[in-house]
Amino acid sequence: AHTAHSTGKWYFEVQGTFHPDNYDNGRVGLDHPSNDIDSAVGQGTNSYAIQSNGYRQSNGVFNPTQMTPPLPGANVIQIAWDADAGLLWYGVNGTWAFGGNPAAGTGASVTGVTGPLLPSSNMVSGDFAGNYTLSTTPAQCAYTPPTGFGRWYRY
Repeated sequence: AHTAHSTGKWYFEVQGTFHPDNYDNGRVGLDHPSNDIDSAVGQGTNSYAIQSNGYRQSNGVFNPTQMTPPLPGANVIQIAWDADAGLLWYGVNGTWAFGGNPAAGTGASVTGVTGPLLPSSNMVSGDFAGNYTLSTTPAQCAYTPPTGFGRWYRY
């Protein structure tokens, strides 16, 4: 099991195949340990998600700015969180969204992100045809963490 973090700089990946016909069913991100496991990531308090349609949801609030590149198909979703600064970045296949740069602390996808938080993913409806694999170790990850960020498994 992974430990929830409240301080530090953390990185993990979710490797997944996202079905292009299902609008927002797949979600990956960070969730507070006390949130209901049956709730969609991003819908609870201290819950942050990128959806399979490329949109973000944080603390139950939908953000209408779509992430580039989009998520349908096979992807590696990268998540970097600076818990001390409250900054969260999403990336896909080696490209950080919204021109972000976690190593420089610029262009965060979400601000005001507080912990404790855990990696989380789920499917919102039963017709989602896809799968996720949480990757935290060097052998599992496709990309190197941004400079200054540790892999989530280090606790």
